[in-house]
Amino acid sequence: MSGLDIFGIIIAMVFVYLLLSLLATTINEWLMMILNARGANLRVAIQTMLRDDKGNGEALKYLFFQNPLFKKLSIEGKLRRDPSYLSNAMFTQIIIDILTDGKNYKKSLEEITFKIEELFPDTDSETRRLLLSLVTNSGSSIDKFKEELENWYAEVMNRASGWYQRKIKYALLMIGLGISITFNADTFRIAAVLAQDKSITEAIVQQATNFVLNPSVQVEGRDSSVPKNDSLYQQKLSNLNQDIGQLVSQDMSMLNTFVGMGWTAGSWETFISSPYQIFKALLGWFITAIAISFGAPFWFDLLKKMVNVRGSVPAKK
Repeated sequence: MSGLDIFGIIIAMVFVYLLLSLLATTINEWLMMILNARGANLRVAIQTMLRDDKGNGEALKYLFFQNPLFKKLSIEGKLRRDPSYLSNAMFTQIIIDILTDGKNYKKSLEEITFKIEELFPDTDSETRRLLLSLVTNSGSSIDKFKEELENWYAEVMNRASGWYQRKIKYALLMIGLGISITFNADTFRIAAVLAQDKSITEAIVQQATNFVLNPSVQVEGRDSSVPKNDSLYQQKLSNLNQDIGQLVSQDMSMLNTFVGMGWTAGSWETFISSPYQIFKALLGWFITAIAISFGAPFWFDLLKKMVNVRGSVPAKK
């Protein structure tokens, strides 16, 4: 087998992983939007910031989520959904509104200190000590105190973003494993088919080239945040349903035709024929699931580079 043939097989495998990743990403986006995962992640991050295990530790957290400024950002519909995003400035405005009883333009830092001590009467409270340290760092300037609050919130949100990305990776792995089993997407079996039939490899490489030039669904810039009103929410849900339908009916069907993915009587008999075949299939599915967890943008960027390189290599005579 020539080096160029091997390169074609690698391109075909990358394209297979890309299509499977796209399906997993779209399903994950659909689930995350239904569950409002970004809003839930934001709420957990703010709860972690504001709650305290000492004394009346829930007071500030409760006042924050009941504040009109926060509630107005929630999305109205059949169910109230938390906002997916809260700016540094809005977080600070809500905190200042609470600590000044809605009269921030008339209050001093000394009065804000009294309010913090009222909300957290226990002197061992970590949240009390943190907020008072921000007051101390601010000197006598309310504007400096707002800046300190914004910096605190920004740091926590950076960490919360990391939490969310780890959740996404875990979710993609689980969804990817489900897709691998459902479509019998065994990496070993797919690679064997590509290695045995050059015409199939060339056909998939051509499909990959066409996809790079004109993707059938959006690959990059996907977002699972909840739209700001119910009509936009329903529209985005409809678009995601269409993407899933497109991927299953067209792209997965193409892979089934070319590389024999999917379940038939023959593939099932092969699977249960021996413990070795069962172990081999399980390992192949798991490898596919790991590949899917890398995400569609990773495979799309890699595919573009590989298609461009192959385009610059003269065809073998």
